[in-house]
Amino acid sequence: LMRGKNADGTFQTPFNPFKWGDAFTEGNSWHYTWSVFHDVQGLADLMGGRKMFVSMLDSVFNLPPIFDDSYYGGVIHEIREMEIANMGNYAHGNQPIQHMIYLYNYAGEPWKAQYWLREVMNRLYFATPDGYCGDEDNGQTSAWYVFTALGFYPVCPGSNEYVMGAPYFKKATITLENGKKLEISAPKNSDANRYIRSLNYNGKNYTKNYLNHFDLLKGGRLVLGMADHIPHAVVGSDFAQGKEGELVDEIYKRLGIRIETTELYEDAKRVLVISVPSRPVGRLLRFEGVPLMRTGESLREMSDAEIFKILSEQEPDFSAKVCEGLVIEDLDKEAIAEMKNQYARKQENPLFRNYPDEQVLSDLDLLKDGKLNYAALILLGKSEAIRKYLPQNNIVVEFRMYHSMIQYTARKEFQLPLFVAIDKVWDYINQPASNPLLHYNDGPYIFDIPSFNKEAIREAILNACCHRSMLIQSDVVIKQYPDSITITNAGGFPSGVDMSNILTVNSVPRSKLMSEILQKTGLVERSGQGVDKMFYNCIMEGKALPDYSDTDPYQVSLTFKAPILDAAFIIFIRNEQNRRNPAEQLNVFELLTLYKVAMRDYEGLEGHILRKLSEEGLIIDENGFYRLSDDYRNEAVEKLKGLNMNHLKMVSDSFRKNGFISRTILNDVFTDILSDRQVRAFISKMEEVGIIQKESAGKYTRYAKTQEFPSFN
Repeated sequence: LMRGKNADGTFQTPFNPFKWGDAFTEGNSWHYTWSVFHDVQGLADLMGGRKMFVSMLDSVFNLPPIFDDSYYGGVIHEIREMEIANMGNYAHGNQPIQHMIYLYNYAGEPWKAQYWLREVMNRLYFATPDGYCGDEDNGQTSAWYVFTALGFYPVCPGSNEYVMGAPYFKKATITLENGKKLEISAPKNSDANRYIRSLNYNGKNYTKNYLNHFDLLKGGRLVLGMADHIPHAVVGSDFAQGKEGELVDEIYKRLGIRIETTELYEDAKRVLVISVPSRPVGRLLRFEGVPLMRTGESLREMSDAEIFKILSEQEPDFSAKVCEGLVIEDLDKEAIAEMKNQYARKQENPLFRNYPDEQVLSDLDLLKDGKLNYAALILLGKSEAIRKYLPQNNIVVEFRMYHSMIQYTARKEFQLPLFVAIDKVWDYINQPASNPLLHYNDGPYIFDIPSFNKEAIREAILNACCHRSMLIQSDVVIKQYPDSITITNAGGFPSGVDMSNILTVNSVPRSKLMSEILQKTGLVERSGQGVDKMFYNCIMEGKALPDYSDTDPYQVSLTFKAPILDAAFIIFIRNEQNRRNPAEQLNVFELLTLYKVAMRDYEGLEGHILRKLSEEGLIIDENGFYRLSDDYRNEAVEKLKGLNMNHLKMVSDSFRKNGFISRTILNDVFTDILSDRQVRAFISKMEEVGIIQKESAGKYTRYAKTQEFPSFN
């Protein structure tokens, strides 16, 4: 990668390729490295040849959109545009990198250029007021689109060559200054058929991946044959054929890891794909359910001590680290006072409010040996101190009217001490226009529920602040829409936690000290109980459960949906809780079981909870199929008996997006959830109960929803 030099000719140190500014105006090394327009081959040679060159190009998209904004002292709009675009470290909203995709042609892999060019046009350009993904800068961003949509682009200034991309339209005609016309025709062009398979210019086959300016001035007709797959040749392999299981065993014996094998066939030629996992921090790799360890030359079942050692692994507590240079004068008086008040209330110790600030900081382990730590900075630091010592400590709230919008309707950043910020963030989210009241009827009475629950949202934001990785240059980002709110934080789930056990595992936050102080002051629940609270509120309000499905190793993504799915369930469960005394209240696991039964979602139900609720008369067992007691009356849901309400909500979203559904669409929607056979059965059941009907027949059958389709608004 390119690296800046000092005035004396020495290279700048330390080097951070994600650092914006300084040597790279409004960009970083990943963006400017490709600016060797006149000698791309020379750049590829410096990188180690074409394969390494392609790998480096791929890395721009494969990397997460991380950044270092320390040079600017804050997030500039070009950085935010890169984050919003969500295409790795590719920052199309600014000009320095816009030619980069075409460089795949120079390395002999033009199909990758054709793929990414279409992705940029699809995802970053819209005919709406917020249709641009960033700066226009003298027409460059528009010019890029015009050239790319035609199918070629002037990569090198001053050259007479246009590098081939792939056209966006089936036909385009250019009237040249000399009066001649150039017609570009791609009859089979589509979003799927984005790859060039053949090229014909004025009746002759054309084999170059660039066009000459002076040839184009003569006019004529350029015809492109388009296809839906990239070119490749499969040789085939018989390695370990019929012995894939033995291969898995042998690799496990030799390396102590369990691999996965998949056989693929193309033109009757076999490809064996071997997937090798790594062991994340705090997680075991098991073979047939048994954790194994190497002892000498043998593999034996892992001892309890070794299992405990691995499960106890955790990242160091960032918040407990000393923040060099931070002094008490850098702390916000209002935040300190708020912390004292919260602690005094929670611990029932009113005298705590009168303790000297330095004693309070010391008592709470924020000040040790005369030095403040990062927990003090995050919880109590003035804005200018946070910008100086930890600029990525930022909470960003963005509001959009609909999900396809790239640009936000409203946006606010909160780089404040957390004891002050949390109330201000909630107040911003809780505006009447963006958090309206929803209504449900119980007989003649109308009851209100806010779209977004204060207790759940505040808990989720504070959890994001405690669990985020400060080693990744990324804000806590809150994206709010009329029907949902998504809170993301960098770093993925803590050790030992995944979506299947998030309610049962007490995780250790990355910022443990900070989390302990928030618990002592009552701002968050004890470890694990905060997630319980979020699930509890969603269930009690008859809404979709908290959704972590977009979480990956780089970030945790938590979405709350606003719509009430089942008003009858709200009435049923609130009546049940109200008739019980506090000691007999249903816990979150019992509520979750009732919720799943109401939604016809029987996966993962615990037998002992079902038995308890059945004995109490809340659940009726009808030959292995469960329903709620007769106190729960939802005629619409009873009609849909046997259909999973969460699955129906996903179908409803597909209708909203496409206007119709098909088997192909639902197979995409239910990837890793339902098999193709289950999707077909699901469609048949929806037809049977009359909530969808066929619009067409044959291979590409489409379905429309009827008036009987349940409402999820």
